[in-house]
Amino acid sequence: MHKNLKPVKRFSALNKKSYLTLFLFVTCLSFFPSTLSFSSPAPDLPELGQSGASLSPKQEKEIGQEVLGEIRRYLNFESDAYIQDYIQSIGQKLVSTHTQVMDYTFFVIQDHRINAFALPGGYIGINTGLILHSDSESELASVIAHEVSHVRLRHIARLYEHANKVQLSTIVGMLAAVILATQSPEAAQGALAVTMAGSTQSMINFTRENEKEADQEGLQALARAGFDPKGMSNFFQKLLEGNRFQDINSAPEFLRTHPLTESRIQSALFHAKCYPYKQITDSLVFHLVKAKLQYNQFASAKQAEHYFENHLKRGTYHNKIGMQYGYALSLIDQQAHEKALALLKPLAENYPNESAFQLALANISLQSNQPLEAIHRLEQHLSELPQNRATTLQLCDLLLSLHAEFPHRDYPAQAKKYLVGALKRYPKGDKSLLERLSRAYFLSGDLLDAHLSESKARELNGEYIGAIIQLKQAKKIAHLNSRQVSQLEARIEELKQHLPESQKGKIH
Repeated sequence: MHKNLKPVKRFSALNKKSYLTLFLFVTCLSFFPSTLSFSSPAPDLPELGQSGASLSPKQEKEIGQEVLGEIRRYLNFESDAYIQDYIQSIGQKLVSTHTQVMDYTFFVIQDHRINAFALPGGYIGINTGLILHSDSESELASVIAHEVSHVRLRHIARLYEHANKVQLSTIVGMLAAVILATQSPEAAQGALAVTMAGSTQSMINFTRENEKEADQEGLQALARAGFDPKGMSNFFQKLLEGNRFQDINSAPEFLRTHPLTESRIQSALFHAKCYPYKQITDSLVFHLVKAKLQYNQFASAKQAEHYFENHLKRGTYHNKIGMQYGYALSLIDQQAHEKALALLKPLAENYPNESAFQLALANISLQSNQPLEAIHRLEQHLSELPQNRATTLQLCDLLLSLHAEFPHRDYPAQAKKYLVGALKRYPKGDKSLLERLSRAYFLSGDLLDAHLSESKARELNGEYIGAIIQLKQAKKIAHLNSRQVSQLEARIEELKQHLPESQKGKIH
């Protein structure tokens, strides 16, 4: 087993439910089944809830939250807000094409493998390797559209009914174990040995029908959202050609479990041609995100500098601005500020609303011991784009870090103003914003709100024990009135409902 993976205890007893696990393996390993067919460019797909499944949307959300909490302990989640927000924007653009909209959360896993997975309740993970290997935004969007369709069509709920109602805790354990397996070849071999044993052909066929539905709807969403429907077939073709002569063990993860065929590619291409032709241009952010991820892969800034500089000299790139941005990042990390400014200033002038350039310029000011200049730049940018989450987070990090150096400026109060305003756009909360808000409250001496904000952030992260501990610490604050204590106790009891019975007794 991979050294960073720990066994999920519930996984070992799942043989008798292996037919359900097989479906979950196909769904989470995701992208494509071993066969693909389309009945028409606009198939009649079941509406949400028509399956008659007894697993409610509320239960699906709870399963997704619990699995997310499990896998967060083992996988490296991308913390860069700029990258996070980009993937979230692509996902929401696809989701908005549906008439029945539910809450979706899109997140990025730091993993070089080409993979993505969907959890019930609208939680969708995208590997950095998938982003880097997508030659166009439409290719990337085609994978995300497929995963959104799995969730929207409630495939796990429908299979839950078909599989004679297995325990919800069993589904949580299987999903967590299977997703961890897909992120590690070593773990995947052991997981397959357990989960595939005894599976029947009827269950395999049932999963293929679900994949067919997801692909059909994904293609429609791709077109409606303004992406190129050919992105799906292009991605198929590229993967097949790039790995035709490779050993199966070195092929991308889903190629090993769902072999591509020429007929599948032709089928996807045929149905994509049923949509009117449009010239689709990739967004600049797509290329900037790829450049940032590419930069993060290098062991040193010097290595990254050579890479970007050489490609710029040779003209071997898909997008020059993305390559210049990556080059600038490598220079900033080496404090070669003059060369970095020569690249970034023209870009910032030509694209004043592009936050990547403003954030990079603010970093140069910080490295040059000009924090007030960095604050001014970020505040100015935020005044023009008040909903920019990445800028809000970087500005508040800076304000909070400077509190000790400039106590008379009351930077925590300024940070609170920005964070509270930003959280109004996230009715159910945002982990990163809440974490900063908790620190702002703490620095201001407001311990109760500090604990409440941190508890909510832990809850959103699936860390229910940590969320409860924060509330218990809040109860110890002097001068709380009886109403506040009662509210804290009630909230603790609510959070306890998310814990397994074996853990509930450990919370005193």
